[in-house]
Amino acid sequence: MLLIALASSLQRRFFLWAAIFCIALAGCNKDSEKKHASAEAVPAVAVLPPSDHAGKFAPGDLLDVRCMDLMAPGVETSTPSRVASDGTVSLPYVGKVKVAGLTHRQAEGAISKAYKDANLVENLQVYIRRLMVASEAPRTSGIIGNYDLVRISFGDVTAPGTELVRVVRVEPDGTVAVPYATSVKIAGLTEDKAAAAISAEYQQHDDLSRVPTSVLILEAAPPDAATRDLPDRPLGSYPPIMAPLFEPSMPEMPISVQSATPKK
Repeated sequence: MLLIALASSLQRRFFLWAAIFCIALAGCNKDSEKKHASAEAVPAVAVLPPSDHAGKFAPGDLLDVRCMDLMAPGVETSTPSRVASDGTVSLPYVGKVKVAGLTHRQAEGAISKAYKDANLVENLQVYIRRLMVASEAPRTSGIIGNYDLVRISFGDVTAPGTELVRVVRVEPDGTVAVPYATSVKIAGLTEDKAAAAISAEYQQHDDLSRVPTSVLILEAAPPDAATRDLPDRPLGSYPPIMAPLFEPSMPEMPISVQSATPKK
């Protein structure tokens, strides 16, 4: 009788554990089905075709055009330039190159071709970085005013293959001082015409007859600029990507009007 009672007890325990196992297994299957159903419910990411303007440059975009071996072998030249209303950017030695309506790769190819067609560099390596799109840029007109903060780049002034950068405010009379030359009036001009005016000033000197120059407005003057002492730095904040434009790591050079030999 004892053996029969023991066997009956073991049998009841077996059925009890079997029932618990079946309930647990059913729960796991339901969880798995829920997870599977949830995974199936996640929609696939739609791959949309690009629009006609997606990724293409437009007037007002602020670009950083970098060219390798332009000034000298192994030297990378950086030219910040705003896309003008006619869709062009102004670059050293070749002037205007149209980039509006082009993608990064197409614009880089167009710039490389411009230097090749000018018999300057056969296969120029060009890299373009868009610093700001037109809708974000603080100034898109490109017309320079008194007290505006501007960035001026001078090529080959100190030595062949070098670049000298100045970040200054336009004087009350609309002029800026340029190294080894004199003051040049740029207020009222577009950025590319201001660069041309500075280059023209250097052409008056025998030893500085060809100085590639670029001009970029960094910050418009405040309304009360005429009554304030303004520093040669931005008054407001700016994105970190713009820091190299406002804080160029260039050696300080004296501004002198006796260093160059004027043409007679």
